[in-house]
Amino acid sequence: MDNKPTAKAMTRRPTADQLRRELERLDQLDRKRGLPTALRVVLFLLVVILIAAVTFFCLLSGYVIYGNSMYPTLLEQDLVLAIPNAEIHSGDLVAFRHEERILIKRAIAGPHDSIEVLDNGHVRLNGKDLIEPYAFFSDSGVNDLDYPIDIPAGSWFVLGDNRGNSVDSRSSIIGLIDDDQILGKVFIRIWPLPRFEVFDSDFFPQLIQAFRPA
Repeated sequence: MDNKPTAKAMTRRPTADQLRRELERLDQLDRKRGLPTALRVVLFLLVVILIAAVTFFCLLSGYVIYGNSMYPTLLEQDLVLAIPNAEIHSGDLVAFRHEERILIKRAIAGPHDSIEVLDNGHVRLNGKDLIEPYAFFSDSGVNDLDYPIDIPAGSWFVLGDNRGNSVDSRSSIIGLIDDDQILGKVFIRIWPLPRFEVFDSDFFPQLIQAFRPA
């Protein structure tokens, strides 16, 4: 007798119970495969974030504040970050090198400005009283220059926010600073965390511009 299966037997459809068991098996396989996939996604995102953070902090310059010449804006032991090669404007906080020290002050007057600092520490910029809500006026501080001063190209007049306790461009010891002394524009305080602050809301475009290849 021929025992070969008939065409009807070869094309027999699976039962509903067989289909259910097969679907359950496939679902279990998908779940087993899903955990490693999710982990890979999480690990990939963590690596991307880590690379971005390392790149961000390596490209920027970090400075710890010593002294209280920038009170109340900056306090001793604050940690700030600066963008090298950023475009500086009047009112920006800048880190610059003076002899063997790195100082942080506020750029008050730039190229082609005319400035006068009064005995009480207040400023007249281009013939107008400068409104400075960030400044703390206790006394005049060191101020031994002759005014008004016309700022030449490539130079800046910088002041500490704590006018009574800051040695800055008012003193002949420091005087005007040149562009090549400026190390960067201070735009953010990252420590201590309760006092985290961004000093320039437009820093992202400036950050991109500063690191764009020339």
